Amino acid sequence: MKKIGTLALSLALTASLALPALAAEDGMLISPAPDGEGTAQEAAFPGPVYNDVLVVNGQVLDTSAIPDADGIPMRLLLESDHGNAGWYAEENLGVGYFEGATVGVNVATFAITVNDETVEGVTAAVKYGVSFLPAEVIDGLEGYSVETTETETGLRYEVTTPNGTDLMQLAYDVLEASGCTASMKSGADTYAMNYSLPEGTFADGVLFMGFNISADTMLVAKLSEDADRDAVMEALEANKQSLVDTFSWYVPSNLPKAEDARMVIEGDYVLFLVADNADAGEQVFRDFVASRKTIDVVVTGQDGTSTTVSCETGEEFLGPVLLDSGLVEGEMGEYGLFITTVNGYTADTDAQEWWCITKGGEEVTTGADTTPIADGDQFELTLKTGW
Repeated sequence: MKKIGTLALSLALTASLALPALAAEDGMLISPAPDGEGTAQEAAFPGPVYNDVLVVNGQVLDTSAIPDADGIPMRLLLESDHGNAGWYAEENLGVGYFEGATVGVNVATFAITVNDETVEGVTAAVKYGVSFLPAEVIDGLEGYSVETTETETGLRYEVTTPNGTDLMQLAYDVLEASGCTASMKSGADTYAMNYSLPEGTFADGVLFMGFNISADTMLVAKLSEDADRDAVMEALEANKQSLVDTFSWYVPSNLPKAEDARMVIEGDYVLFLVADNADAGEQVFRDFVASRKTIDVVVTGQDGTSTTVSCETGEEFLGPVLLDSGLVEGEMGEYGLFITTVNGYTADTDAQEWWCITKGGEEVTTGADTTPIADGDQFELTLKTGW
């Protein structure tokens, strides 16, 4: 898919700040009404209410306070996904700060920009101060996808964002539980570079750092298979010592937090945390790691050859794991997920083909959505012929 716009450095720095939700007047949804005066438009409206369904990273959002219009309400999406927005009265511009991109809506002309470049061929809708973006604009942002389907009452937008991964959800859960106020966000590769760890030490992860007067810091990351765990722990200890040395003389009120820094490597996961309530943040992290399971799925296709896929998950049942991994596609029916396609091959029902689920060679008697999983389980998906 062709991505929209190019990322300017200044915008990247702005978007990297995990600011508190939307510095705007109470009642302002995304921007003032386009009345030429720049006055705030209250959230209340006479109706009708937004008629479509908005799902962000699997969560159905409450749209009862949103007026009806075509498109995706920008601020509601951002608020549900740790994003930010602002209003610039002189430019008559509402701005949404997404992960790695800045989207602007001119409420006078309804023109849309992505990273200061005008998006041709589409316009926004603005009602009662709410800016609505066409799905294709969001779908065009790097790391975002939008699946649009028709329902009996309207459209259903299912949005997946860079924050939708299990690891990113963990990071925000740790931030919230610990009260960590770090707001400068970057990838775990930045941490590796800062502490001279080899490139590729982290398979994934996120780093939040505070401004100069704050000791608050959080790293949540997953180690790569060949990572040097001892070197990573040495980096965490060096990070703590650096903070202790700094805040022993600079804003010494932060010193107790720095001395209480948490350095945890458990399983394949890493936590470095400096926060007011480090105990709570560490517990969230440990609970997450304890909930992780790894299962193997062996796929045997129409030619009889088999491939094995390993899936790590925190899910309780098989169906969501198969869907999240992209291994299968299917239809939701009376008994949950009915698997139609595995590894890109769709069973030919006219030839009485179907996908059989077994566990350790024994056929399961439950549907994919109600088949429980445990760490170390092996399931088989085998193409069968004949009812």
